[in-house]
Amino acid sequence: MVSGLGDRVRAARTRKHMTQERLATLAELSPITLSKIERSKGIPSLDIIVRIAVVLGESPNDLLGWIPVDASDAAKRRALLINDLASASERSSDEYVSALIRLLRTK
Repeated sequence: MVSGLGDRVRAARTRKHMTQERLATLAELSPITLSKIERSKGIPSLDIIVRIAVVLGESPNDLLGWIPVDASDAAKRRALLINDLASASERSSDEYVSALIRLLRTK
């Protein structure tokens, strides 16, 4: 089971002042299924996680505890270079722009 999923579902449900029965009905689940999920006794399908998330107004990623991964250092470097390239027109240096383009092409 995804660690902490049940706790996150329960916390989101209680923040919305919703009973298990109400959430189960709106997510088209049996109350027993939702209870098992909240007690970490069952492994829900992705479809069920998405339905619960939609009803609760949460992101499935948040319920699953997934943390977005930062872009790689190379991608960050390219983003910074793109910003530099955008401001290069102010510098009017063809050599500077050419150097930035070469750097952008490197991986």
